[in-house]
Amino acid sequence: MTRVNVPIEMNEDLYDKMQELCEELGLDMDTAIGIFAQKMVNEEGMPFEVTEKDLPVDEEAERRAKRLKTAGIIGAIAALIGLVTGILLPVRSLKAHRR
Repeated sequence: MTRVNVPIEMNEDLYDKMQELCEELGLDMDTAIGIFAQKMVNEEGMPFEVTEKDLPVDEEAERRAKRLKTAGIIGAIAALIGLVTGILLPVRSLKAHRR
């Protein structure tokens, strides 16, 4: 049977841990991934339950999400300051005018 090359990307820490585990099991990563693929085909789906904890971590996406959240908070604070300033300045102006 013809073999194909399947390049995959993963978090370096995950790769290192998988490499170490495969070595402990007497496997190389290609064999482990091949076993997973065959099991998935045999089961016609994921051969185990997948929870959110199992999903790969994309550090760059997490950093972008944190920056967006921070920018949103800063924007909200700036809007609040603008609103308060817009209310207080006319009130101060009225008080000064009454004197």
